[in-house]
Order: sequence, then structure tokens, then C-alpha cells
Amino acid sequence: MYQRNDRISELLFQEISQLLRSVKDPELSGFLTLTGIDLSPDRKNAKIFFSILGSAQDREGSARALERATPFLRYQLRSRIALKYIPKLQFFYDQTPERADRIERLLKHIETEQVDPRQDRRGPS
Repeated sequence: MYQRNDRISELLFQEISQLLRSVKDPELSGFLTLTGIDLSPDRKNAKIFFSILGSAQDREGSARALERATPFLRYQLRSRIALKYIPKLQFFYDQTPERADRIERLLKHIETEQVDPRQDRRGPS
């Protein structure tokens, strides 16, 4: 069974995802994806995690654009969601996909360096 914070988090996540489609900011470039939301227990703060396909410059520009869009998003959320408080929104870049890619590359590198266990390591006799 979901708790109230879980339901509100999911609702905020869906609404913000939809609202971001209407944000017209030239710095909001690349393929932006919301990856998660962390709502504080008192429901007054929400950390929203995003990832973006693009360069580091695209990532920084998108972070600035999301920061500028925050007042618009909160205003729109007030009219869409019946909550006593609309949480303060903070956007954070989610490095999980990059970390997962790095770990995968390291594992592949290790795998290619391993010696086949069926081979005798002492060499020919």
C-alpha cells in the first residue's frame, strides 16, 4: 500500500514531466529525462533528478533553464494539484546513467583481460 508521500511524489513527477513539454527555453536542449523525485517528509521540498543526452554544455544550459522554469512550474502545479503547500522544486543532474556506463566499460575491460580458465597458466611443458 502506498503512503501519501509516495502518491504525491508520483503525481508531482507526472505533472512536472508534462509541464516541461510546454517550457520554451532555448537552453533546454538535448533529450531531457526526469529520472526521479525525492519529496521531503514535510512535503515542502522536492528534489527532482534529471538526465540529458548531450554535452556538458547542454547539461549546464538545461540546469539553468530548469532553474528559470521553477516559478512557472510551481504556479502551474498550484492550479493542477490540490495541496496545501506546493513544494519548493530543486533540480539536480542525475549521474547514475554515466556511472552505470563507466562500470559497464570497466567490467568489459576486465573481462577482456582475463585469461581463459581452461588454459594452463604454466605454459607448455
